[in-house]
Amino acid sequence: MKFYVYAVCFICIVTGAIFLGSGIWGAARIYYPELTVRPKTWNKVATLESFKADRKKSKELDDLTDQEIAKRWQVEKDATINEEKREGIRDIFQMVICLIIVGPLFGIHWRLAKRLRTTDVR
Repeated sequence: MKFYVYAVCFICIVTGAIFLGSGIWGAARIYYPELTVRPKTWNKVATLESFKADRKKSKELDDLTDQEIAKRWQVEKDATINEEKREGIRDIFQMVICLIIVGPLFGIHWRLAKRLRTTDVR
């Protein structure tokens, strides 16, 4: 019984730590999305020149003016940043849900472990 109780406590701590790290990463995604976007994705929209170079292959910008290209670039860059922020919010929600589940589970088993320790001492 003791092994089970301590194993559950250990698993709760490890799980909580992993999801806490995920939540911190989520906060970074919200506040610094340009730094957390995958490089492959960010390199396509980081600058107007990189956007043009990426789209030149498909020739989708051939019929557009420079102003229209800049507008499309800004829209795609904003969409990329907003998607990263949304993913950060999702990470934080996952962390909160995990901690809501793991916290009480840990508390129950830790109290049970204390009770088992006191009965072993007597």
